[in-house]
Amino acid sequence: MKQNTLQGNSKVYNSQADIYEEFVDAEDYSKKILKFLKPKIENKIVLDVGCVNGKFASEMAHLSSKYIGIDISEAQINKAKVKTAENKNVKLICCSATNLPLPSESVDIVISLWAVSVIRGRRNKRKVLKEMERVLKKDGEIYLVENDFSGDFEIMRGHPIRTKKYHKWLEKNGFKSKKMVTYFNFKSFEDAKRIFHAIWKGRVSNKVKNKVINHNIVLFSKKKSFK
Repeated sequence: MKQNTLQGNSKVYNSQADIYEEFVDAEDYSKKILKFLKPKIENKIVLDVGCVNGKFASEMAHLSSKYIGIDISEAQINKAKVKTAENKNVKLICCSATNLPLPSESVDIVISLWAVSVIRGRRNKRKVLKEMERVLKKDGEIYLVENDFSGDFEIMRGHPIRTKKYHKWLEKNGFKSKKMVTYFNFKSFEDAKRIFHAIWKGRVSNKVKNKVINHNIVLFSKKKSFK
């Protein structure tokens, strides 16, 4: 049976992409992640793995010399194309992150927001990380944004133990971590309940008590390895 998650085959992520767009728009409402990434991507060739609907794509494109966004969902890529229609230095590709259609050592920075963690299986996760390193130039860096296992959002979802193991796995693979606190801000409490129910059903939506939800995250970073 397929799980109702935000993974590539998720109904909400594809045929109901408008609902997921509401979720993404509410996520990191203070744009703390973008503020952190801005000095890292300035005048750089940036690859965004799992770019979803292009929430930050246009702003990143203005800062970077070139922005490349990839996502497994055609519905999400189409939304990102609308958001970046006026940006001439943007390339958007619908593909799997396990086989990036880019030359080796062709990008300066790889970023990935909540994407690697939802890829099924450690073997596929490892393939994605290797592909990220392959396309990076010398001294390039990877930045992953993931949920903090001790945060309100991850506890609501019921995945803290699994997420903690995933974090340890990233650290064993050479990633350094930095914690940050941000929040979701939905248009209303009713919208928050509706959107969470569409994605995770009642087991999570029943825990929603406010339109604002604290969101503890972890920023993982790693410079290219030449081993």
